[in-house]
Amino acid sequence: MMQGDLARLVQEERHRELAEVRHRASAVRSRSGRDRNMVLTALGRIFRPRPTPDLERARTAVVIRLAGPADAGAIAYLAALEDSPSPAGPTLVAIVDDRIEAALPLEGGAPVANPFAPSGQLAELLTLRAEQLAA
Repeated sequence: MMQGDLARLVQEERHRELAEVRHRASAVRSRSGRDRNMVLTALGRIFRPRPTPDLERARTAVVIRLAGPADAGAIAYLAALEDSPSPAGPTLVAIVDDRIEAALPLEGGAPVANPFAPSGQLAELLTLRAEQLAA
């Protein structure tokens, strides 16, 4: 599932929860004073927005830089995960949470990325940066 699809599903779920809160709040309007405040406080606790792991990951910083000699092992590991050859020559890497998640050779060739992480957008960022460097 694409990260945008996940965000849409989470947003739809939040809208359903909000509709439920509104429905319950309308039932509470007839109450008064202390009872009403207790019910609204309980509803607020139940329907408080909760962060989801994938959306939290979306807020994580991405670092794009040229690979150095120390990155060769991590790039070879990504290539092995994809069962493709390791990029040769100057290579751009995308780093998330201090781990190289994608790499793109600057002299041409396909990007390699972690197939077990949402890395499609990282490959797009690397391609965009490579185009900027070539211009």
